[in-house]
Amino acid sequence: MKKNIIITVVVLVFSLVGIIISNNNFSYAKEDNKDLKLSVYFDNLKTSIVNGTAYVPMTPEVDSTSIKAYDVLISKKGDYATFTFDVINDGDIDATLNSLTKIEPKCISLLLPANEEDEKEVCNNLEYKIYYSKNNKEVSVDDIIKSKTKESITIKIGLNDNFNYNLEGDVQITLFDTNFVFSKK
Repeated sequence: MKKNIIITVVVLVFSLVGIIISNNNFSYAKEDNKDLKLSVYFDNLKTSIVNGTAYVPMTPEVDSTSIKAYDVLISKKGDYATFTFDVINDGDIDATLNSLTKIEPKCISLLLPANEEDEKEVCNNLEYKIYYSKNNKEVSVDDIIKSKTKESITIKIGLNDNFNYNLEGDVQITLFDTNFVFSKK
């Protein structure tokens, strides 16, 4: 009987030790998740297409997760420019797009004196899209960039298909920073 009690106590002690070790391993795994790194950035920005009589006097600059100031000159229907860049997630975890800030472009007539009607017509008929290059799906908040992947994104700036106005002169579309904010999924 004494021998059975000793064996039962030894089994209980080993069981408790096993549970404690298993719980500690679980908590270490949780702590490791906190240490996983989020690393999302932009790279390889280039002007991909300039269509019609569009002209790009100032190519944008890429800065971590921002596309800095850039301009497109247009003078007629069908004019547009596209810029393509890569969003790279070389972090350990998937990243979620929390916010996308597109500051409204300014339309500036290059005539002297400036033609305000030209400016108004261009700004009212502007196509300004940010989409995934592989499938033309618009980029939106809550999109996920998988860990250790790269997504090619295109920005298109130009006149939409409804534009039916004859501009008297070139209009410069000035775009300021486009910012992306990512967080851990």
